Amino acid sequence: VSCFQIVGNMARIGGLVDHATDPRFLPGTEFRLVVVDNGNGASDPPDMGSNARFGFPGTAQAFCDAGTAFNLERVEHGNVEVRP
Repeated sequence: VSCFQIVGNMARIGGLVDHATDPRFLPGTEFRLVVVDNGNGASDPPDMGSNARFGFPGTAQAFCDAGTAFNLERVEHGNVEVRP
């Protein structure tokens, strides 16, 4: 993980792949993803998460610097907890 930002209930995570069994993701490829903690109660909306995106060097830090979120989908299993 090369960048990790928490803003409110959302965390942006970016980093560098250093080992992979899938040939599409060579070491040196960067990744980025987003998670959103919407609470734990039965009446709270579901937590959200993005799929991981992969890119060229510099994309992870640029993503954290830009402060964006993308492709958020409902977390079907488990619980996301974002704590500063």
